[in-house]
Amino acid sequence: MTGTVVRSEPRVSLVAVLFLVLAGLCVAGAVAAQTVHLAVLALLPGVMGLCALVSTDPAVRFEVRGDGLGFEAPDGVFVRYDDIEGLTAARDATGDEFEMLLYHPGGVVRIPPRLSVSSRALYKFLMARLPPPGCDPEAVPRPLAGWAGEQVELFGRDRVFVYAARRHPPASTSGGHVLASVSVALAGLAVVAAAVVLGAVLPGRNGRGGWDEMIPWCILGMVLVLLGSVFAVAYWLARRSGQVKNWRGSCLVVSPGGIALVQGPLKGKMRWDELRAVEYPSRPRFGLTSAGGAAKGIGLLVEGAYLVVADYYDRPLAVIYSNLRAYWGGRDAN
Repeated sequence: MTGTVVRSEPRVSLVAVLFLVLAGLCVAGAVAAQTVHLAVLALLPGVMGLCALVSTDPAVRFEVRGDGLGFEAPDGVFVRYDDIEGLTAARDATGDEFEMLLYHPGGVVRIPPRLSVSSRALYKFLMARLPPPGCDPEAVPRPLAGWAGEQVELFGRDRVFVYAARRHPPASTSGGHVLASVSVALAGLAVVAAAVVLGAVLPGRNGRGGWDEMIPWCILGMVLVLLGSVFAVAYWLARRSGQVKNWRGSCLVVSPGGIALVQGPLKGKMRWDELRAVEYPSRPRFGLTSAGGAAKGIGLLVEGAYLVVADYYDRPLAVIYSNLRAYWGGRDAN
């Protein structure tokens, strides 16, 4: 794949097309039936369709080089393979089209799902070029430093892996929900504005103009504005849900002797024979306390609890999971 120039291939949103077609049908019906109500109704799918149309992802273009990825758009940045601190993929990298988030010291690059190459092939290519995790006991937080040093003395540096927190938190995945909620609020605002104008200019009964017919539209529009605004704020606030406050101090140490972890309120170590299951992605068990400060990540099942290793570390969770599985060996091996 080296030397390949990869381009995104954006497509018109099917949702936007459906909304705009529905708006067009409402307008045509309004003209045919000579009624303003269908014209006002057309504002709802029309505004939401336009919002979906303008919120498409920017074009992405980059070259796969021998030592890294050279991005030309949407921003010019060069990401060395040795500097990759995280690589996450939607739907666990299944299929040929999925989104990826590439973490590096300068920030996060979003690689959209539709590319001129297979997303799965690109993902495997990048995973194969990630640097191995280092082992520097001096960089381990104080609660784990002594244990990490003992493991290095027992097994050697090449068999003890230290995963430190990367520079950037997990990128938000709620942006689409926020935009959808905002589009509902804007559509409601457009309906209110149209109802107010039409209520003032249309003839009506009892000298009240067209207000009697437009009041229901005003109420509907205000309800949509309220609901859209509430959900937009809720989704925006949810971006940090499940993220521990001091996540930058997280550290995970994996060795043949066991695991040691500092992640928010979760601190401690365990032997491999204490671990009952390793799951990626995590699947919290009914009736067990879930700890780790995150809802998603690598699940570690121990007696009476389910611990979640979150996506805070300087290597992809898929790499950490492979390391854990290689040392744990499964329930029967313990």
